[in-house]
Amino acid sequence: MEGKDISVVLADEAIQVVREASEFDSLEALKQHVVEDLLPQNSKQVRKRYAAILAKRLFVDDPYFDEANEDPLSTPLVGSAKNLSDDSLRSAIFYHYALSNKVLSTVLEEFFAPKLNDVNSITKSELENFFETKEVGNEERTTKDILRCFTQFNLIEKADGDEDRYLLTGNRSLPAFVYSLHHELGDPQMYFVEDIQNSLTRRAGLFDDEALQEFIYDGWNADVWEYSFISDMEQVKLRYNPEDISSELAGLSESGAENGVST
Repeated sequence: MEGKDISVVLADEAIQVVREASEFDSLEALKQHVVEDLLPQNSKQVRKRYAAILAKRLFVDDPYFDEANEDPLSTPLVGSAKNLSDDSLRSAIFYHYALSNKVLSTVLEEFFAPKLNDVNSITKSELENFFETKEVGNEERTTKDILRCFTQFNLIEKADGDEDRYLLTGNRSLPAFVYSLHHELGDPQMYFVEDIQNSLTRRAGLFDDEALQEFIYDGWNADVWEYSFISDMEQVKLRYNPEDISSELAGLSESGAENGVST
């Protein structure tokens, strides 16, 4: 399975890369900055590899990145970063990692998503067994990499007194949810709530049905989309395209708690 580079997480560095991207006029210039100034003091060959991985996840695999543009780094992610806290930006970046990495997206869709309404923890053994069914090779190492990735993105944490068990933190961000959903769905038009239920945005936030519904209501209350329930059909109409959503993020509460969302 493609995507074994998930062993390289670099969550904190990714936040810094996105925040500083607007200062550069090309992806190559940004990568050079990452190699020379941002990465831990590994060998230059390793730093170049890490910079290439970050560039792929944050830009190359982003459908809104176009190197031929006059300002190629002015993507919705970079534009939105100025209105996202570090915690929210971390969540938005995890969505981009999942968009880019096949192992990560598969774990979210086939391992986590079926469990989200029923469990608040997972075990290392369960995850390793999952990878055995996928024949990814070196299941123990891949399991360790995925657990480290989810931990660095504050989605899971080790359970006290049980080395095998990890708790789902419930750490979610309304601004990151709004950003990611607009990025994924794209055009400002009507969507069925089922589209959101089946979205990568939902899976990347580890939303159970109840939390997802509350965040949909919060986005409606914040006027970033319309919500309707007609003839047993729930629908959401986006008001903004991905390039324009940035300015709407600043006014959103971090977790939606002001509107009754629990995290």
